Amino acid sequence: MKAEIGNYIRECEKYEEMEKLNDVYVTDHVPIEPKLNTMSEEEDQDFFDYQKSLDEYNSDAAPAFTPSKSSRYDRGSLMQRIMDPFAHATKDENGAILYQVSEKDMSHLDLDNEEVLKEEYERLKSKADVWDVDEEDEDAWRMALVEELES
Repeated sequence: MKAEIGNYIRECEKYEEMEKLNDVYVTDHVPIEPKLNTMSEEEDQDFFDYQKSLDEYNSDAAPAFTPSKSSRYDRGSLMQRIMDPFAHATKDENGAILYQVSEKDMSHLDLDNEEVLKEEYERLKSKADVWDVDEEDEDAWRMALVEELES
C-alpha cells in the first residue's frame, strides 16, 4: 500500500509539473506578423492610413503638454494662478514639470497666523454653496472660481 500511495503521489506531482508548462512555448522570439482580412484595396488603404496615424499619435515625437515660458498675466497674479498656473515652469530630463513656489506666491495666504486660518476654516465650514456651473464648460467654471476668490 505504501508503494502504491507513493507512486500515486509521484504521478500527481508529475502531472502538476506538466500542467505548469502547458502555457510555455519555445519560439525563435520573432514576432508573428498579424494577418488581416479586408474586403478590398480601399479597405486596405484605409486601415494602413489609420495604423499610420495611430503610430504617429503614439510616437514620442507627438507633442505633450509644454509649460509656457511667458504668460498673458502678471506672474503671481490671481488670473495667472487660475488661468495659466504652469507659466514659467520648466521640465526635467524625465518630462516632469518643475514649478517653483516662491515666498511671494504664498505671502498673501497669511499661513503663519493661526487665528486667520481658524477664521477661514469656520467661514468655509459655514458656507455650503453649491455652484450651478456646467461641468463641460471650463471657462464658466474658472470664472465662477475667480468670482469666489474675489469675494
